[in-house]
Amino acid sequence: MTNKEKNIAPVEVLMLMGPQCAFCGPMMQALTEIMKSGHVAELRILNIEKNLELAAELGVRSVPWLRIGPFELSGSRTKKEISLWV
Repeated sequence: MTNKEKNIAPVEVLMLMGPQCAFCGPMMQALTEIMKSGHVAELRILNIEKNLELAAELGVRSVPWLRIGPFELSGSRTKKEISLWV
């Protein structure tokens, strides 16, 4: 059963990453796969070094950092773990 059939709207996801972050690449790939499955309405991936003001505003202290709908997650997550929050 799809999210549409369950009456669940796809969520918006924001990810802050860093160029030296070893965990960010695999998480970006996992998020892209989840988005292709239709569970994510919008995926924004921003480099924290180019968005320092936003990172400070959001209270980001480490990357990778995710906001999935109303939830904020910090640190590395597997595709399966991310899917539980979407």
